[in-house]
Amino acid sequence: SANIGNLAVNQTVVVTVNVTVKPGTTGTFENEASVIGNEFETNMSNNRDKVPTSIDPKIDLSIDKSDSPDPVSGGGDLTYTLLIKNNGPVNATGVVVTDVLPGHLTLKTVTPAKGTSSVSGTTITVNVGNLAVGEQTLVTVVTTVDPTFSGTIVNHANVRGNEIETTYVNNQDDEPTQVNTILSSLAGCVYVDSDDDGVLVVLSRLDHRVS
Repeated sequence: SANIGNLAVNQTVVVTVNVTVKPGTTGTFENEASVIGNEFETNMSNNRDKVPTSIDPKIDLSIDKSDSPDPVSGGGDLTYTLLIKNNGPVNATGVVVTDVLPGHLTLKTVTPAKGTSSVSGTTITVNVGNLAVGEQTLVTVVTTVDPTFSGTIVNHANVRGNEIETTYVNNQDDEPTQVNTILSSLAGCVYVDSDDDGVLVVLSRLDHRVS
């Protein structure tokens, strides 16, 4: 309450109230205020007022990606593990994970621990659905590396939900992987061209034992 004291005719005063919305609050709430004085009122209908306020739920989804093995050899399998978590403070709905595979990779399998997956070109989409506060889930992606490629590839993935994010910093993750060239082996023989004619002559030698 605020004890304003006396007010002259047509005099106004402003009362400012600052509040903090509790974490996890959703929906709409109303703030109601009233005013009274010592004298009799000619009109009581304007002595009370209330204002509705809508609370937009906010979430903090995060994604953390790891690769194995790293480095990987060309032609070998490369596995990505995506960890998605809802850090709150409210439940997340309509959670979607998008993973864009880099070039030089061929997709083998996509295994979400929750939800369903689909593939369009090099883009993997996983419809996770809802995640409660503190809930986390995994998506495993297995690929094969182009045997002719060597260098660094980068996998990009992100996560989003229906609600507003408290921060978007942890909604995406890029994972670099070093691809090494497969070492090859050569087989052959070396010979001496004694007559310098460029022709290889294979001689069979028979050993005779005289008794």
